[in-house]
Amino acid sequence: KSPCYIDEGCNLEVACKRIAWGKYMNCGQTCIAPDYILCNPSIQKTVVEIIKKSIKEFYGENIKESPDYERIVSKRHFKRLMGLLEGQKVAYGGESDESICFIAPT
Repeated sequence: KSPCYIDEGCNLEVACKRIAWGKYMNCGQTCIAPDYILCNPSIQKTVVEIIKKSIKEFYGENIKESPDYERIVSKRHFKRLMGLLEGQKVAYGGESDESICFIAPT
């Protein structure tokens, strides 16, 4: 569901910024938000770094305090998502706060 493919020949800055915006504009809670990225292993680390940089540009250093970063729609969905993250490798962030339904980008 909802993959993004990044070709090595594209403008990585533009592609990654657009993917990050599409994913986090509503905290990933839109049916067409990107779910995963496919790319050549030779650019994978660069893609992750550019996406991390883009997230900081959009929401600042302290994402939890950003008025522009959305929250998970309900406690039930928060708990479901936290269950999906349990035991997974987190590339970035990973902070959460159930009291305000906050899950940082991961």
